[in-house]
Amino acid sequence: MWQVNRSLVSVEFMPVRIGDISVSVEPLHPEARLLSVWNRFQDSEEHPMIPVVKDGLPVGIIRRSDIATRLLEAASGGASVLGTVMDIVDDQPVKAELIAPASYIAKQIAETGQNSLDSGIIA
Repeated sequence: MWQVNRSLVSVEFMPVRIGDISVSVEPLHPEARLLSVWNRFQDSEEHPMIPVVKDGLPVGIIRRSDIATRLLEAASGGASVLGTVMDIVDDQPVKAELIAPASYIAKQIAETGQNSLDSGIIA
């Protein structure tokens, strides 16, 4: 983002921060049941993933695709849908402070080989 200060006739680069591009999502509790989480995903198509938080600390992330895969496995008799989100949580998502520059997080993602567009970022 570029910001022009017309009174001083100067141009300053303002780095994009994670907080500038993040959206708030009501987190899940680790004991949330898989079927209720699937219903939540069905009720709101906005978010492809939801953070899992316990005692105010991030535990991981659940993706819509994780739940869909579990439902397909259950339909073929290979898995149960009676478990909790902790059965399929990604406990290693990228974590960032809201004030962290997006470029720093991009570098972190590149170094770890994660795909944040698929995995998500907990901020």
